[in-house]
This record gives sequence, structure tokens and C-alpha cells, in this order.
Amino acid sequence: MSFKARLAVTVTGLLLASTQVQAQGFAFAPGSLEASINNEAIHAEYDRPVATAYNLHMNVGLLYSEQNSSSATVGTIGIQGVETDQQTYRAAIGARTYLFDGPNSSTGAAVAVGGLFYHVIPGMTHASLGGYAWYAPKITSFGDTDHLYEVGARAAYRVLANTDVFLGYRYLRVKHDDFSGKLESGLHLGFRLNF
Repeated sequence: MSFKARLAVTVTGLLLASTQVQAQGFAFAPGSLEASINNEAIHAEYDRPVATAYNLHMNVGLLYSEQNSSSATVGTIGIQGVETDQQTYRAAIGARTYLFDGPNSSTGAAVAVGGLFYHVIPGMTHASLGGYAWYAPKITSFGDTDHLYEVGARAAYRVLANTDVFLGYRYLRVKHDDFSGKLESGLHLGFRLNF
């Protein structure tokens, strides 16, 4: 089985394990589902609180990108301490494991530390701004991976009681023995559904 196939199976399995079955049928456990897209990339992420731990969240994500005549598949599994008042801000600090299959047959893994912060714009209760940063130094990068980092920012607008639409920017870069460069960069449109 190829690395891409193993990555897809792993992320899909973790996503399915994060769901619950109710008597009325299949439903996601409380949390959020986020998706974004541009001409060269598509990304999805599922986040949910850990039932047995206060303010602890787990998330899984999958990014597929086609840039510079090559493609990259990146899966993430993260755990973060989250603080939010559900009205004006959301902040998190934690770790995220990256598994990637990039250009020039570069495959690898890295554990990044970082966080995020989003805040409602004062006087505009439906609009928010924020960003995130994750960094994996050499000591937490495995195989032929030297380091990895991802940064991003977004402006969001709440269109429904539980749904935001956003314009964001993502920059994901890796240094690997077989490839050194960006796996994804650019603007994207997306939504976040909180349930």
C-alpha cells in the first residue's frame, strides 16, 4: 500500500473513530467541521472536545495540494488545550503531527507545536480575525525531514448561528532531503460549521 493510501486510510479511520452512532442514525459528535478550497488545494478538518478532559480538543485534517506541477498530500492529527467564551474569542495551544507525501517522492512525519487565536472584531459581532502557527524543529521531525512549519490567517463572517464563512491564507513549508520548499501556499475560501 502506498504512503498516500496509508495516510488516507489512517486519517479516515481517525475521523470515523471520532464520530458517534445515535439511535436515530449516524451523527458527528459535538465539535466543528471546516473545509477550504482554492484552484490548487482542498483542505478539511474535524475538531471535537475530548469528553473526559476539560478544554482538551482533538482534531484530524487532510490537505491535498497541486502546486508547481507537483502534488502533496498532508494529514494532521492534533491535540490542543482550548479556551473560548463561545462569543468573542477562541485560543488554543498544543501539538500537531504532520504526515506528508510531497514532491520528488519526499515522505515524512513531524510533530509541531503551536497554536491559534481568533477574536471577534469589536463592534462587529459577526466578523472575526485570527491566525495560527505550527513549527516542527529537527528534533521532532522524522526520517529525512529536517523541519516543517505552517502559518495562516483568516477573516471570517458568521452567516448563520453556527456557521462561519472565511477568506484565509495558508503557507506550509517543509525541508526534506528530497525536497525543500512549500507544500501549499495561497488564499482560500472556506466555511466552519460548529455543532
